Amino acid sequence: FFSLLIKAKRKMSAISEDMCEIRKELEQENHDKCKKQWKAYEDCGERLEAAGGSFPEGATCEGWYHDYLHCMDNAVAKKLFAKLK
Repeated sequence: FFSLLIKAKRKMSAISEDMCEIRKELEQENHDKCKKQWKAYEDCGERLEAAGGSFPEGATCEGWYHDYLHCMDNAVAKKLFAKLK
């Protein structure tokens, strides 16, 4: 029983790694579609660095990064699921 479980776990791990590689490739191909969101994220980071601590403690660019991720998810989703079928 345990040998079957170990084999199944190894197979699932290999599949998971393949899916991650496919997603990374698709993200690289689709980055241009989300340049606006990426630029807003980078601009936020530059503002935080330039302010040198004058922003409230804990200020981050997390919202801009989530906007970028949302854009990438939308750009990649259809192609990713088509490759996984």
